[in-house]
Amino acid sequence: PLGVEREAICAAKPTLAPAPWRAELLAPRPGERLVAIAPGSVWGTKRWLPEGYEAVAKGLLRDHPDVRLVFLGAPPEAPVVRAIVAALGAGDRVVDLAGKTSLLDLRGLFPLLSLLVANDSSPLHYAAAFDVPTVAIFGATVPAMGFGPLAARREVLGVALECRPCSDHGPQSCPLGHFKCMRELSPAAVSAACARLLRR
Repeated sequence: PLGVEREAICAAKPTLAPAPWRAELLAPRPGERLVAIAPGSVWGTKRWLPEGYEAVAKGLLRDHPDVRLVFLGAPPEAPVVRAIVAALGAGDRVVDLAGKTSLLDLRGLFPLLSLLVANDSSPLHYAAAFDVPTVAIFGATVPAMGFGPLAARREVLGVALECRPCSDHGPQSCPLGHFKCMRELSPAAVSAACARLLRR
């Protein structure tokens, strides 16, 4: 009805105009690659385990000396991010921005990123809008529902289970009580995906 072919609609990707970045939050350094980690989600069963994110972050710091990690999250996610960051103890190679950025700030930050690691949550869509390479972690939901990452370079990780997806958004807790979709996803698999995208 709008005169646009279906193929063009399906191929369309979100775009956002970049915004000025507030250097007082994070001053990028020459030669470094910024990797954002967003471990939160409004939905409980979309959240990979904090210890998984901690293990992946440690591997990134160890295996990629030019990487600086930037943790993102909404204010309610800040305590989880603080705990992960405290466990890393990596000085100025780890920046905690959870609860400190606005949506406008993210439009300034995402164009600076070399990689995003996140659950099925809003940071995936920001990454798509700026074509940031993305490692997407899916638990209760699946990309086939139509909300997967759209960046040109992306990896989607999830555990194949008959109970997935368990709802449109993912409930706050596992309906079957086992939460295998997140508990069985190994940090090694996520780290390998990160390494592949950082290598390209």
